[in-house]
Formats: sequence, structure tokens, C-alpha cells
Amino acid sequence: DSLDYAKWGTRAYLTGVNSGPDKLNLIWPSKQTKVLVYYTSGETTTTTGASTYEKVVPIGVGTAVLHTEVEHFSAQNLIVVGGPCVNTAAAELLGSSAECAAGFEDGKAMVKLFERANGKVALLVAGFTGLDTRRAARALANYGDYGFSGEEVTVSGGNLTDITVTVVS
Repeated sequence: DSLDYAKWGTRAYLTGVNSGPDKLNLIWPSKQTKVLVYYTSGETTTTTGASTYEKVVPIGVGTAVLHTEVEHFSAQNLIVVGGPCVNTAAAELLGSSAECAAGFEDGKAMVKLFERANGKVALLVAGFTGLDTRRAARALANYGDYGFSGEEVTVSGGNLTDITVTVVS
């Protein structure tokens, strides 16, 4: 067990639990009016031609934030869900275009890794439609069942169970 204090008085208690994940309790001073919590995996590394990972860390539903709630997209590691027409983080990753749907095709989605100059990474999960994006997110969540490799794959199919993953070379 450990206790730590942040710069503005936030107390953090980390408790090791033998029968499950560790427990983190954060207590903010009553006068603090705005709380921003970001969940990251810490330092990351990527390699070309080989797959490496230190530990698979499930990301809970409560750790998700909207693109409008993030000030600097390039300052942290992100999984960006949604295309550039609806998500400014996706638009930033893909660069500006007069037509936000350029390069997207009905029935297909992309899962693409972007490495930033500052060492941070972003993983884009985006499709032409909401269904295409959901299909890609489902494939990513079950990556072990599909042939994910490299920095980009295309996910296609007709519904949420008809999924084909193709490596983009």
C-alpha cells in the first residue's frame, strides 16, 4: 500500500489486492473545481516488422473521453475511435482534407497506428459509417482472433459478426 500527494493537494492511495487488480483511490480537495483524469499505459515503444508488448492492459469504459475533452491530442497515447467527419482527433491524425470522408469506403474501416515525433502513439479506429467503425472496434477488442499485424489493417464485413481483417502493405 502507498500514499502520495499531488501538487494541488490530491491524495492518491494505492492498495494491492491479492484476488484481483490493484485499487486506486483519489481524493480531491473540496475547493478544486475541475478534475481531469487521463488513463494511459505509460511509456510505449513500437517496432517495425515485429510485435512487442509489455503487458495487455484492459481499458475500462469509464476511461473514455470525448474528443472535445482533450486539449492536446499529440501530448498523450490515444486510441481514437471515429472518423475525421465526427472526431477532431481523427481529423488531426489524417490531416486536413476538403472532403472528410476521402479515402473511406462503405463496408470498410481502418485500424491504423500513428507514431508522433514526441514518442507518443495514437491508434485510429475509423470507418465510413458507424457500423463500420463498430465492426473495426470489435475486431480490435478481439485482436487475437484476427490477423492484426503491421501499422495498418482494413476491417470489412456486412455486419458485426461477419468480419474480415486485411493487412495493408
